[in-house]
Amino acid sequence: MTTTSIQVSPRSTLTTERADLLATLATHRSFLRKTVRGLTDEQAARRTTPSELCLGGLIKHVAATEEQWTRFILEGPSVMDFTDLSAEAVTRYADACVPRTQLEVAM
Repeated sequence: MTTTSIQVSPRSTLTTERADLLATLATHRSFLRKTVRGLTDEQAARRTTPSELCLGGLIKHVAATEEQWTRFILEGPSVMDFTDLSAEAVTRYADACVPRTQLEVAM
C-alpha cells in the first residue's frame, strides 16, 4: 500500500480555510437577511413561540457574536472575558428583542 502525501504550506491551508469560513458566513447571513426582508421592526421583535426568541434578537445575537470574534482576532483572548456582570453588560445582552430602526441595516 502506497501513500501519497501532498505538501501544502500553512499559508495556503489557512487561506483555504479562511475562504471556506467566509463563504459559509456569507451564506448564512444571506439566509437570515432573506428571512427578515420586508419585516417591520415590530414584526421582527414579535415572539411567535413560547420561547424568548425573536428574529430581531437573533440578528442582534449574530451581529454581537461576529463582533466579539472579530475583536478576539484583532485584540486577543482577553476580549473573551465574560465575567463582566455590570448592569450595562447585562442590559446589552438581555435587551435582544427591543425593536430597532432599519433592522436590515444591522446585517
